[in-house]
Amino acid sequence: MQKFKLRNILYQSLSKIFPAVFWILIIFAFDMPYVAILTLISAMIHELGHIIATVFLNGGFDIRSGLSGLRLSFIRRPSYLEEAIIAAAGPIANIVTAFILLLIFKTGSYIYVFSILNLLTAISNLLPIESYDGYRILSCITEYFELGETASSLLLCLSLTIEASILTLALYLIRSFGAGHW
Repeated sequence: MQKFKLRNILYQSLSKIFPAVFWILIIFAFDMPYVAILTLISAMIHELGHIIATVFLNGGFDIRSGLSGLRLSFIRRPSYLEEAIIAAAGPIANIVTAFILLLIFKTGSYIYVFSILNLLTAISNLLPIESYDGYRILSCITEYFELGETASSLLLCLSLTIEASILTLALYLIRSFGAGHW
């Protein structure tokens, strides 16, 4: 029991530290202001996908504010399938936006960069990292098939491993190429 508490405390601490350090480091990547603005718009498209799916499948949502910003909550508890679809709707919105823009605009334009940022937003959100859409989808699958605590623990370990790997890669790239060039 003590071993489980220690592991849980360690995981909770690392799961808060890794994303915070990652987002602090990623700020250095925006050496061109238009990339930051396009990334923000891409994130808005992503969240709009979740909102549209929530309204369509759940009939609406409530908005609550907290320390980390605005939170949307479901009017009724969705099924595991509905929750997985809502989680997938954000990346799908980014992918659809990217492909439409890639079909219309040529390479080298700001719109081309925007379409690539949409694809990267979709791909990164599908990673099985806790609080990302990929994790939410896999969590719904493990709950639906009642795979139990072992599957949930493996999913948490996978999430922590990916977070540590991304953080290590970010630090390596900053060290190798300097801030703002990776």
